Amino acid sequence: MVLVLLLAVACTSRSGGTVSDKGDSFELKTQNHEVKAVKGNVEEGTFVLFGARSLKNPESLTYVDGKLVIMSEDDFNRFKSQYGDFKDRSNTGFREARKTLRRITVIAADGPIQKKIKKLVEQKADKNRKRTNPLIKLTMTEIRVIELKFKGKPVFLSGDLGKQYLVTNIEIVKDDVGF
Repeated sequence: MVLVLLLAVACTSRSGGTVSDKGDSFELKTQNHEVKAVKGNVEEGTFVLFGARSLKNPESLTYVDGKLVIMSEDDFNRFKSQYGDFKDRSNTGFREARKTLRRITVIAADGPIQKKIKKLVEQKADKNRKRTNPLIKLTMTEIRVIELKFKGKPVFLSGDLGKQYLVTNIEIVKDDVGF
């Protein structure tokens, strides 16, 4: 099944491109990128979103739609009940809570999902907007990049850079968890 991204979305890192789901593998082609990856585990859950941004640098990674900072809803509720406002650096739960944060690099499976990621990135980037932490439901598949070409030249990713997530569903469950 081939999904074509019809929308050129300005605030996500990637604009346009072709996403191909090939069962156990995944391919993405844009004007400047050719990405081949193997698919891993599918993960579905509800998470509190602490951060969202697009990736503009390095250019070789601009095929991704964003980087999200998330915490599972269960961990969030546990820390909130145990420590209260654990976002405050002086709170005893601050350091422990930070250890459970996940920083994930995401690629949208299609245009509507890309628009939702773009919306989250814009909301987090808006300096005039009240800082909120929405509760989101994600369905995503871990992918490992095995081949990346940027402008026809190979790029080698090391460590967690090669681990990314293909998002097949994203929903805002609640606009703000309020803490």
